[in-house]
This record gives sequence, C-alpha cells and structure tokens, in this order.
Amino acid sequence: MSYFLSTLAQRNAPLYYLGWVCLLGALGCAGLAWRSTTQVMGASAWLKPLKFFSSIALFVWTMGWYLGYLGTRPAVTAYTWVVVTALTLELLWITGQAARGQRSHFNVSSAGNAALSAAMGVVITIMTGWTGYMGWLFYQEPLPGLPSAYAWAIRLGIGLFVLFALEGGLMVRQGGIP
Repeated sequence: MSYFLSTLAQRNAPLYYLGWVCLLGALGCAGLAWRSTTQVMGASAWLKPLKFFSSIALFVWTMGWYLGYLGTRPAVTAYTWVVVTALTLELLWITGQAARGQRSHFNVSSAGNAALSAAMGVVITIMTGWTGYMGWLFYQEPLPGLPSAYAWAIRLGIGLFVLFALEGGLMVRQGGIP
C-alpha cells in the first residue's frame, strides 16, 4: 500500500490529496451518521455524503493513478483541476444539505435549492465530458510497457464510467427517483 500511495503522490498530487480529504470526510460522516438524529427521507442525513466521500476517494485515486500513464501534458493538468473543483463543489453541496437536513439531489423545494441542484448538474456534466476526453486519449495512446489487458481495462473502465454518468444525467432530466 505504501508503494501505491507514494507513487500516486508523485503521479498526481492534487488527486492524491483530494483522496485523503475524502477519506477523512467519510470518517467524519460515519461518526455523524452514528451520533446525529438528523434524517432525510427516513435515513441518517450523513449516509449520502458518506457514500459520496467514499466513492470519490476511490475515483480520484484511480484516475490519479491512470493519468500517470499519459504523462504531464496540459490536458492532464487541466483535467486534474476540473476534477478537484467539480468534486469539491459536489461534496460541499451534499454535505451542506445534510447539515441542513435537506435532500441534495432533485431538491426543488426552493429557488435556491433548485438553482444549486442545477449548478451541480452542470459542473458534473463538465467533469464527465472531460473524463470522456481523457478516456479518448487512452484510446489514442499506444501505452507502451503496459500489458494489453491492463490498457484495455483502463479504456473500458473510463468508458463505462462515462456511460453510467450519462445515465445519471438522464435521471436528472426525468426528475430523478424520489
């Protein structure tokens, strides 16, 4: 594990550190889920941010690792900061809504909630588009030194992420699941 973490820090420091922030956030949300009585739709308000912190930690560490294979080109740097910005905003929104005892997604209970929910959708759409572009770069690059199966696993994994993120966008267009 120490090899992975030290190599990841060298490959993509911003995503490495965001992963640690997310793990700490997940621990904090776990503690709050255990201690807090605040509920949203019959469940602890802190479960949703706990899931998002956990899944985002896994996502940013995975992408940070993969991006190391593309080198230090400007697109990698730009993508890194799009991810850091988009996911930080997403986590702030979800955590803030949990603290308020409010739904974070599909919440149109007020003009402010509707505007923030729409803004969150725009930010995540931008990040998903950039992720698709990074996946396209993996299809364009020969990726020397990587076993073919590993290179295809990266390509297909990013492709599936983008596909399922687009499915999430369709859910938003249809008003979501209550």
